[in-house]
Amino acid sequence: MKKILQVVGSLDIGGAETLLINLSRAISRERAELLSFLVFEDSIGAYENELLSRGCAIYRTPKPSPLAPWIFDRHFASICKEAGGFAAVHSHINFASGAVLAAARRQNIPIRIAHAHVDSTLDTSLLRFVYHDISRRVLLRNVTQMIACSDSSGRFLFGDIWDSSGLLVHNAVDVSKFQTARGRRDALRSELGLTPETLAIGAFSRLADVKNLAFLLEVLERDHAIPQMHLLVAGMGPELESLQRQAEARGVQDRVTWLGVRRDIPELMDAVDVFALPSLVEGLPVALIESQASGLPSVVSTVVTRDAAIVDGLVRFEPVDDPNIWVSALRQQSEASVPAEIVEQALVSSGYSIESFVSILSQIYGWDSP
Repeated sequence: MKKILQVVGSLDIGGAETLLINLSRAISRERAELLSFLVFEDSIGAYENELLSRGCAIYRTPKPSPLAPWIFDRHFASICKEAGGFAAVHSHINFASGAVLAAARRQNIPIRIAHAHVDSTLDTSLLRFVYHDISRRVLLRNVTQMIACSDSSGRFLFGDIWDSSGLLVHNAVDVSKFQTARGRRDALRSELGLTPETLAIGAFSRLADVKNLAFLLEVLERDHAIPQMHLLVAGMGPELESLQRQAEARGVQDRVTWLGVRRDIPELMDAVDVFALPSLVEGLPVALIESQASGLPSVVSTVVTRDAAIVDGLVRFEPVDDPNIWVSALRQQSEASVPAEIVEQALVSSGYSIESFVSILSQIYGWDSP
């Protein structure tokens, strides 16, 4: 049995977390039981119960600290002993992965994977630069396999060595699940209080400052056309209360529905008219792959890598410096339409299917060898 330890910050709904839940759903129960998850949050994440029901194990430790690395090392060693060892550690926590993989090396874990998910940071201070430089050096001394969702993410985390030594692994989705979710649009819109004429904007993400959802509230404030836009926000996060206050301050609180954590994202994507992602920092967002799998047109910020536009015509890039441009862009893009068979062909042929993702990871983990 080749057990794999996945290291993530939490198991709440987010890009890397969604990628891992997709993995657990796509493999057999026998293989799912080989997956363990290491998180740093004390609170129970949205995905935890499902993972436990699949037979996965979940461990908690303090987050690695560069000032006291021995604390994490001690906890990590205890987890390895309790689990009976791991064949691989797959870390998704960007620059902090260096400390994790160093601890894994000291436990003689042979396969040590670092997975890059973002390609920039809002913090451009000298202190952050020094932290990244030191952390990258630690990471490169201990990693055995470099993975990234995009080339820009790979270069951001690993530096110049990425181009010669990294492995590009696309953020995958279960395309069939989004294709078959269609059919409840009218009923779900009615449940959500949307009229057939309402222009429904979907924002499906963790409510964090880097997602820049406050910008969409300003877009709503600038929109005076008929029918008016209505924003549906699915997700939770530290910015929820602040966003709700801002919606009231801008007088658009009646045009926003806060959905919280939802399990029916494919159905919600079928119910809305356009997906909006005005992020300030991104890698290759899983939600944008999902929206394309749904055939849902989208408007996204220019920080999103162009590699994420897989289906021609479904993704429009705009800078987030003028809400008026987004008012027009969202209305225009909502008219875009691509046949389902072309959507599926584009995603599968480009390597974004969950089957391709599982195949690649199975080879890396050694699941396909004796």
